[in-house]
Amino acid sequence: MRRLVVGTLLTALTAGLSAAAGDDGLRSELYPADWRPGTADEEGRFLHDFSYAGYRYGRPVPQQVPGDVVDVTDPPYRADPSGERDATAAIQAAIDDVGDAGGGTVHLPAGTYLLDPPEDSRAALHVADDGVLLRGEGPDRTRLVTASASGMRQATLVLVAPERERQYWDDSEESAADVVPLTRDVTTPTRTLHVADPEPFAVGDWVVLKADTTRAWLREHPVDEDEEWDEGTLGALVYHRRVTAVDAAAGTVEVDVPTRYPMLRRDGLRLHHHPAPVQDSGVAHLAVGMAQSERSGLDEEDFDRRGSAGRQVHQAAAITFNNVVHGWVDDVRSVRPPGNDDDVHLLSVGVYVRDARQVTVQGTDLRHPQYRGAGGNGYLYHLMGSDTLVRDAHAEGGRHNYLVQGVQATGNVVLDSRSVDGERASELHRHLSAANLFDNLAVDGDTLEMRYRAVSTHAHSATESVMWNVRGEDCTRGRLAVSQQLGWGYVVGTSGSGDCARVENPGGDHTEPRDWLEHVGDGERLEPRSLYLDQLARRTGSPTATPTGPATVTPAVPEDDGVTPAALLAAVAGGALLLAAVALVLVHRRRGRERPRHPEG
Repeated sequence: MRRLVVGTLLTALTAGLSAAAGDDGLRSELYPADWRPGTADEEGRFLHDFSYAGYRYGRPVPQQVPGDVVDVTDPPYRADPSGERDATAAIQAAIDDVGDAGGGTVHLPAGTYLLDPPEDSRAALHVADDGVLLRGEGPDRTRLVTASASGMRQATLVLVAPERERQYWDDSEESAADVVPLTRDVTTPTRTLHVADPEPFAVGDWVVLKADTTRAWLREHPVDEDEEWDEGTLGALVYHRRVTAVDAAAGTVEVDVPTRYPMLRRDGLRLHHHPAPVQDSGVAHLAVGMAQSERSGLDEEDFDRRGSAGRQVHQAAAITFNNVVHGWVDDVRSVRPPGNDDDVHLLSVGVYVRDARQVTVQGTDLRHPQYRGAGGNGYLYHLMGSDTLVRDAHAEGGRHNYLVQGVQATGNVVLDSRSVDGERASELHRHLSAANLFDNLAVDGDTLEMRYRAVSTHAHSATESVMWNVRGEDCTRGRLAVSQQLGWGYVVGTSGSGDCARVENPGGDHTEPRDWLEHVGDGERLEPRSLYLDQLARRTGSPTATPTGPATVTPAVPEDDGVTPAALLAAVAGGALLLAAVALVLVHRRRGRERPRHPEG
């Protein structure tokens, strides 16, 4: 409660100050100074609350975790840091021991460590337990590299997941002991679910909310005949959540993160349990590099041609998260191994987040995959989970430098990051990813897309997603961005010269109405600068919400602390005078203020 009261005051104060700060500032009509989650205009347009993205719902990632620090070069492990001998088994033994002990740090001293996935395994190193930090001494000092491309097809250097075999949110219903239907449709973002029987659920349970893409649903989401969707194309709409409260009398279950896209009882809307994820494990302060394939064959379809380099390295990834909540990657860079003849850092994929959420990827720099063919290759940041936060990241030379795809991919945020020389767009890619955010994403020799894609069954790639304060240099395809989302999509604030001043807003292809464009070319004047950071400040009560400094592991379920009358009075008194002053300034500024541009079309 105290957090709510103080946060309300801080929100009103900082919003007012933002609106009053200088005569040149611009605000979005959809994001007024008094914005609250769910605020919509007369046409029903609204911006989702993206503030839940990232580790612990936006908290700083830990620089240390509880438990012992184990040096992989010490006995009994004796991992070779010279790069001469395979260190895979030694490092894995240290990871397993730390996990069995309840968590801790697996320390990789300065050096080069050769990795090679065991036969018939999809990972060289596997973190399967909570609270495990795989930590080097910095990307200039600690390197994980492969000796060859052999065995890397659909494999990863570091896998954070409960099992080596992938677990999907959509597939867990068969093993769920209880599948409970909902008694009310979910039509707007909410954390409260009305269920037929709340008894099977308890605080702390991991659950999946699910609705099928039925024939009725498909009729409401038309696509062209050549990209036809059927009941098996997209899978079900799924949200992975944790139970935070159960009210048996009201017949409700409350979850930790709001829903986003509508889900209806007509489509079998239901709630069920999901196997426990890995929590609070991460990878930090090291570099990754992959020995390039010596085979020929890197053309578009070579991922499926036997004997080719494309097939050998198909979907090989550096770091993968699967069925993880509250994970992180911090201060990780890709490097070119000394044996590579070409400027190759990685074989195909950089960081891959699949059916995982609340993962923060920060301070990373991933470049130059060898294979950029079809079939999911060359994606440097590949997001197929929800509420992932990618911030302060650099991507260069990928097929798609940043890519979000799938109906389960919602609430993901790319913040204060850069995309350079992408072969194709940084984009929302296929199968209706809802409510994702590109926030202060800059492109150089690249472009941004959230559009209908007439490719196979890709079709509607996005809905209710936002490009906020994006900018470009040397934009490709003659524009900075294109927004052609199903229903409403939003581009608010852009900047750039030449081609980077253009945003395409075509409509058509069953996507009407045309998306909302606002402050095109005026992004440098947009207030607030960052939508995510401002929303995080409003929700948490932090005046800045810019995570810095070390943190330790904290409880997974958000909790409100108590408030005393004295604290309430002090908060009100402390903010009243400032709020009054802000109000006077706002009244003065409202007169004659230039209104933002209306959407095209």
